[in-house]
Amino acid sequence: MLRLIKFLFALWLTIYMLPSFAASAVDTISSSKATLGEIELFEETIEKISPTKRVLILTNDNKAMDKGDFITILYKKQPIARAVTAKIINDKAGIKILKIYSLKLWGAIDSELKVQIFRGDDSGLVALQDKKEDKSGGVIGSEDDLYNDEAILNENLDLEDHDKRKIKTDNLLSFTYGKISAPDIDGETVRYTYWGGSWAYQMWDDLWAEVAIGQSVLRGYPDESLDTTLTGFTIRAKYTFAGPFDIFIKPYGGVLFLTAKSPSAGDGSDTSKGEAALTKEISDVEALEKKGAFIFGVTVLKRLVPGWFARLDLGTDVLNLGITVEF
Repeated sequence: MLRLIKFLFALWLTIYMLPSFAASAVDTISSSKATLGEIELFEETIEKISPTKRVLILTNDNKAMDKGDFITILYKKQPIARAVTAKIINDKAGIKILKIYSLKLWGAIDSELKVQIFRGDDSGLVALQDKKEDKSGGVIGSEDDLYNDEAILNENLDLEDHDKRKIKTDNLLSFTYGKISAPDIDGETVRYTYWGGSWAYQMWDDLWAEVAIGQSVLRGYPDESLDTTLTGFTIRAKYTFAGPFDIFIKPYGGVLFLTAKSPSAGDGSDTSKGEAALTKEISDVEALEKKGAFIFGVTVLKRLVPGWFARLDLGTDVLNLGITVEF
């Protein structure tokens, strides 16, 4: 009888406690998953962005980032970029960008934007994004670094306040191919190939000073047997307006200096030419030169990837296509 009573008591205890134990176990697992989610994915705010967008200053309100941590930045649960935490000061974290996953989302990065941070290995997060297609028009593989590692690690984390600028950096270096107008031997105005380069410096917010140099060879001028080298030096002042789709419009005004060189023009060694013809060759070459001619036009920049632009110049001096890098 005693054994029967013990058996019935054990059976009752099992039946009574099992649901409670199972519920407790489920609650524990659920709680663990929630806690894990809170630890691994936390929200911070972008406070500052360096001119090159290689360095970001974030809040560290969650105290979850330490110096040397590799992190992934997400926006709306989509991976944007991979970074390393380079410096922690008080409640701020300075991070350096190593890799960009989405060009479209990266273009939306701005100060005061709230983003999610994932700390650790990002292999599981990369699957959240379809890397085969970037609807912004570009395709970036997950292993393609847009920045040189050595340049990133050497970059200063001290950021200046350039938030009001349309283009954050101080310097733009351009290389261009275009056309310049000049007469041919018949006196008709034609366009000659003109190679050039320029350097622009942002003196004040959105106001730029630019110097440019270029060169063109006029074949068959001032005589069919002669060539003339035309060298241009330009000083421009530009102001920047922001357009849609990462386009920047920069109206400009300035002055153009042109020098013309044709060493054989007016050379009396060609006895078949009369003195009048030789004198005309010299005067035709000198007529190409300009000493401070006023020019105006507009430059259009289209951002391709961070730090690089396509360039178009439409002006009274030249018509150019080129590439521009910011630094």
